[in-house]
Amino acid sequence: MKLFKKMAAAALAVVLALSMVGCGAGSKGSTSTASELANMLVDTLNQSQQIGAKHTGEMDDLAAALATSAGNAENAKETGIKNLLVNDAVLKAAGFTAEDLKNTAYFVSYAENYKPQSPITTEERKISWMANQTMNHIQKVGKPANLGNVDELELGAGTVKIGDTEYIVVVAKSVETPASGTTKD
Repeated sequence: MKLFKKMAAAALAVVLALSMVGCGAGSKGSTSTASELANMLVDTLNQSQQIGAKHTGEMDDLAAALATSAGNAENAKETGIKNLLVNDAVLKAAGFTAEDLKNTAYFVSYAENYKPQSPITTEERKISWMANQTMNHIQKVGKPANLGNVDELELGAGTVKIGDTEYIVVVAKSVETPASGTTKD
């Protein structure tokens, strides 16, 4: 009987360990989802948009600051994430300076951190859907530029919960902003 209990305990430990790996080990889930979304966007931009993009910790910090600032804004739920991400007071509270915004082109976006209801929806499919949503919600902040004219980007992602909805906020900056009105070769 003791051997049976030991084997059952060992089996239970293995099941619990595997379930934690599959679920992203609890609270890290949002952070890793944001990171995975940023990485998928980098892959998409590098391949299909032919923009040299990279995911950096510095940009993760800026995205997290913007997400936090948006979440802390007065009437955040009523204002909506889309409007908050380009709000001057929210940008300032996140650490964007007037000098930054004058000299650098930023692109901000968001996607709902969707929790699939179907057990057969893969993490890859979820992240792909979120990347598509992010690309559809791009807004420009700072120096005028079109994403199609940018050669190189750095980007990062952070999370915020506004009301009952968790969002992943993405911030990208042009490493070298082309002059307004120029086109990419």
